[in-house]
Amino acid sequence: VKTHWPERSGSLFYPTQKTILLLRSPLDCIISLFHMDCTGTHDCSILDSDFVSYKKQWEQWVENEITVWRDFHNAWMK
Repeated sequence: VKTHWPERSGSLFYPTQKTILLLRSPLDCIISLFHMDCTGTHDCSILDSDFVSYKKQWEQWVENEITVWRDFHNAWMK
């Protein structure tokens, strides 16, 4: 069963005895999701210079995503 539990709201807990958890690197995912959020697409990217132009927004994004990843890992470790 593919799930984004517990990150995505509305995803229900799937009771199981064993789990194989596959993850991408959080570093890659945080950057990729920022590109997607900024462009509204899965296949476009912002310019490297945009990370400088929007430094404050980028830093806030990273701080938020770090807490999302921390909570995600803590939930699975329990």
